[in-house]
Amino acid sequence: PWTTKAEKDRIEFVQEVAGPRGWGYRYVKRLILDPGKPVLRIEHSLTNTGKHRIDAEQYAHNFMALDRKPAGKGLTVSFSFPVKTAADIAKIGRIVGNRLVVTADRVEPTFVPLEGWTPGARDVTATISSPGVTAGIRISGDFVVSKMGVFLSPEQLSWEPFTKILVEPGATASWTRSYEFLLDGTAGN
Repeated sequence: PWTTKAEKDRIEFVQEVAGPRGWGYRYVKRLILDPGKPVLRIEHSLTNTGKHRIDAEQYAHNFMALDRKPAGKGLTVSFSFPVKTAADIAKIGRIVGNRLVVTADRVEPTFVPLEGWTPGARDVTATISSPGVTAGIRISGDFVVSKMGVFLSPEQLSWEPFTKILVEPGATASWTRSYEFLLDGTAGN
């Protein structure tokens, strides 16, 4: 079960689990609107209340569509590093430097595994933009990326950075994702 607490600029979800065979945790997720800024921060903390190390990967489905437009030609994800993939993406798009650019008019559901960031880096960002749309979104975090990919479907795109979570009994791991909403031509910068 979850407990929820809402305030003017935030909402907090808490889940406490005392599981079987010595497993347990307290997970807190806070969605916070930064005052005076077009930014949504999602803070996570995981406290290991059990007897065993928690060893997992966490990621978020960052599903989005700009101005409710379908994922198609010109949709671009710009990264803070020179992006690469071993996948054959010729039917949906291409990689140009630090950008994944959709060249297909319409995409079928596709997951594109990505690489190219510096291992251990905490400054990995992605900016999503589309031609004819002045809005965009920049996603960043304060965690080490363990792997990542982009999921595309006809309706949306999702940048999915994973982070490795190792939490010893009695310890807490914390990480944050930030979503900066871009307007007036700042998208794609």
